[in-house]
Amino acid sequence: MWGVFNKVVEISYLKSAVLFLLIFAFAYVLRRFPPVLPFILSGFVAKFFIPSDEITHLSLFDRSAVFILFFFIGLEFSFEKLRHMVNIWIPGFIEFLFCFLLPIPFFLKLGYEITSSTLLALLIYPTSSVIFVKLILDSKRAGFPETEFLIGLLIFQDIVSVIILSFVLPLHEYGEVDFTNAFYLIIKILLVFVIFVFLLKYLPFRLFDDIAESDSFIFFIWGIILFVGFLSERFGVLPALSTFLLGVLIPEKSKMYERILKEFSVFRELSIGLFFFFFTFKLDLDKFVIRSDVILLVVAIFVVSMITKIPPIYIGGRLSGLDRPQSLRGAFSFFVRGEFSVLVIDFVNDAVIKTAGTIYVFLSIIFGVIMFILAPSISRILRRIR
Repeated sequence: MWGVFNKVVEISYLKSAVLFLLIFAFAYVLRRFPPVLPFILSGFVAKFFIPSDEITHLSLFDRSAVFILFFFIGLEFSFEKLRHMVNIWIPGFIEFLFCFLLPIPFFLKLGYEITSSTLLALLIYPTSSVIFVKLILDSKRAGFPETEFLIGLLIFQDIVSVIILSFVLPLHEYGEVDFTNAFYLIIKILLVFVIFVFLLKYLPFRLFDDIAESDSFIFFIWGIILFVGFLSERFGVLPALSTFLLGVLIPEKSKMYERILKEFSVFRELSIGLFFFFFTFKLDLDKFVIRSDVILLVVAIFVVSMITKIPPIYIGGRLSGLDRPQSLRGAFSFFVRGEFSVLVIDFVNDAVIKTAGTIYVFLSIIFGVIMFILAPSISRILRRIR
């Protein structure tokens, strides 16, 4: 009996090794594809060769990928940066009004109830920080006048999105929105922010400088991220919120911050790959439906996301002091969706929304990258038309 068990375990581990090699093969062969698409495709292909129930021991990789990814998103947008970006609040609120609040009544009109309509609006609201920042660096557009404005908007979006997600997704899991569930959830989220403010104000970060120079520092950071993530899960708080705030908490001008960027960044790349890989690998294809209502919803999401995205970015750019071409270039560069949209789809149970959302995310990555590349040309053409 034990011999059979051991053979099953060995086969399971062998398939896990093959899984990582498959991810590498896709990422390498498709390295010229838009960012994260190779990981999404490899996850989808792997489903047909390796049943997900045979590699359940990889669940730690799946869950920790979310923790590490949102920790690094928070780390990139440190508290020092947040304090110096007060001028982004008005453009950020304008975009929030256009891209999140306005689509909700539209989806309600299509017949979706309030929670599903909110999730659909949240699906199209935030631009992918992971993909957008990579596009900026790869295209050498970091020095463009609109880049600082767009990075500021990303910070605003990430903060707002992670707060809304931490409230809406647990309520969606409860199955019904009632006062008791909402009240307890608000208390939990407020408690997380109270702890964050307390640590930000009173935690002596200089004491961690000695730890940052230690050879075992990587175990300390890894342990803290996993501890905060799993503790949040235990108490019904979205781990993305707590690990995001953990990243924001670390001072930009500290040895800890420098050490993490220098030696822990490889785990960021690993978390991005695993996060998008498991997105498609975990999909239940039995819940996938290709019908006319799914196609109509994909079209509706696409049209709404385009109509509501361009005007607020352009208006916000003008309010921030950018000229017309710079504002247009920024508006057409901001279409790509990613990690937040994936997180929304992960929690959706409705087959139509899950299918349409998955198709939308996949297409929006391709479309968003193309629009990012073409944005300078589109801006020049529109300037000539004037």
